[in-house]
Amino acid sequence: MMEADELSDWIGRITSQMLTPASMSAIVERINTTIIDSLPELSSDDEFRRDLDASTRGQVRAFIAAATTEDTAYQPPAEAVALARTVARRGMDVQVLLRVYGSGRTTAISILNEIVQSAPVDPEEKMAALVQLWESAVKWLELSTDVLLSAFTQEREALLRGTSARRAETAHAILAGDSIDTDTASQRLEYSLRRWHTAVVLWSDQDDLRSFTNMEAIAARLTHAIRGSGSLSIPSGARGLWTWISTPAEITRLPELSTQPGVHVALGTCLRGRDGFRQSHNEAIAAQHVANMSRPSIAVTSFADVETAYLLGRDATACRRFIRRTLGGLADNTETAERLRETLRAYLMCGASPARASEELHVHKNTVRYRVEQAFNLINPGRRSDHVAIELALRCLDTFGIDWLLSSTPSD
Repeated sequence: MMEADELSDWIGRITSQMLTPASMSAIVERINTTIIDSLPELSSDDEFRRDLDASTRGQVRAFIAAATTEDTAYQPPAEAVALARTVARRGMDVQVLLRVYGSGRTTAISILNEIVQSAPVDPEEKMAALVQLWESAVKWLELSTDVLLSAFTQEREALLRGTSARRAETAHAILAGDSIDTDTASQRLEYSLRRWHTAVVLWSDQDDLRSFTNMEAIAARLTHAIRGSGSLSIPSGARGLWTWISTPAEITRLPELSTQPGVHVALGTCLRGRDGFRQSHNEAIAAQHVANMSRPSIAVTSFADVETAYLLGRDATACRRFIRRTLGGLADNTETAERLRETLRAYLMCGASPARASEELHVHKNTVRYRVEQAFNLINPGRRSDHVAIELALRCLDTFGIDWLLSSTPSD
């Protein structure tokens, strides 16, 4: 039987295996899958899932550090506090956090049990290790829950003390489709709902005050650039901002928009009234989903540019199959295939006109003809006459990127 010091050293060695990149990713994915299964209404919420992933990863690291040291003080990782703030800022119920912690705790303890049971040591030593780990885990998770619920409560109370809370509550009610008088809602928002709106979703890969300030500055620059007559912004979480800009009835062309590293922008189309307020936001959320799927992630995404890719990409596995089946060798990861895809896409979007495509690409029209012929030779023979399917496949691949296509095996 191991002595106490030997047992602690052994626990330290086996738990350190959880910190390898592959093990950490597998553990985080397993815990998060269990959590999302308990919160199906948030399964398609990219911002919540991003904050959840960061929180779970931080919590696993923090627990391993706590389980292998004598320091009993619990300091929540910044990512876990950010998740609590996100839940509060989004107006979610505290039950969301309780489900996160409850489901996560159960799965984490199961994982610890499996790791210890798989170790080649005597059953008595396994049981001693499990007892020590369970005691550490239960104590640590209780402290974790208390501290993070306190962070949630403080954030919620801070929001309730200001007029921003009234605006956020009203905006969430409209987005949820609640029945509310348009003029009353406009007064609460301090923003007219009877105008045309362009919704914007901004989010950051970093959790700090500077990134939030950057997002507010980007929203202000965009409002000025498209000649908006007013705007409304509410925090969507610890690392996100939702904005609506009162815009002209039609925006013919979005301005070039520069962002800070790690900051992303997604825009809906320009729509009118209370329903337009909600629908444009839903479009911006859809554009955000496309940006997060793309490899590499897109900095600025307009729903008008990616609507087709969004609709086809809602089933990512089916979309990949469609692209591979339609494009054949034209979907290869080579410079030649990339150049031919660009030419064929321009050719089809220009109404199969070599002259117009040559102007678009700034090459001779004979070059366009030659590349188009080469491109069709790479496409599966049964699909060569289906120009609609080819153009759709090219749009999706152009939006999501070749790395996204290759991120799953061809058998998917």
